[in-house]
Amino acid sequence: MKVNTDGVLLGAWAKINPLDRQILDIGTGTGVIALMMAQRAPESFIMAVEIDKESSLEAERNFTSSKWANRLKVENTSIQAFATKCKTIKFDHIISNPPYFDQSLKSEKERKSVARHSDCGLSFTELASCSANLLSETGRLSVVIPYLEMERMVEEAAKSGLTISRCTYVRTTKAKQYKRVLLEFSKEQDCALEERLLTIHSESVSSYSEEYRELLKDFYLAF
Repeated sequence: MKVNTDGVLLGAWAKINPLDRQILDIGTGTGVIALMMAQRAPESFIMAVEIDKESSLEAERNFTSSKWANRLKVENTSIQAFATKCKTIKFDHIISNPPYFDQSLKSEKERKSVARHSDCGLSFTELASCSANLLSETGRLSVVIPYLEMERMVEEAAKSGLTISRCTYVRTTKAKQYKRVLLEFSKEQDCALEERLLTIHSESVSSYSEEYRELLKDFYLAF
């Protein structure tokens, strides 16, 4: 599975609190977001869960070969199973690039299907519920999802006691409709909502905007 824009955006956008010590990456894939968290939060331990065996093995190899190997761990399991057995640890930050295309046709291959379809791998309801149970009282949940799924995700999060606190709408160019949205949730019920816009390309798809470069400058050598 290739590194995708969604995951990299989320890894750079998620707000790091200096007091964060336990971070959980749900559906880590090959471990890109977890590695970004390890780079950005030097005092934190990052736990990653991945239901696909091959992807979890690749994530493990990537973790082992990184300079943050002692602060990274991956488990080949579902978040539902992980949440059931994880009774003592509460996480300061949970981050996830969850499945998408909930209503679209299934892929031919099971691996891609589980990674891309929330009705066969991880629903927004389960993501919100598991996250609420695993978060500390001051913890946050950060996700990236399709723009058209935002209302449903916010509703499901609210059912689990999570309130939206940050939101960034993402579009490829100024002429395009919003494609993705970056969301942060917390257990604080009266938090003020911080809303922003992010355009990836400036004038054409061949040039990146200054705001996009600024966000990702610590991760892309070309920036």
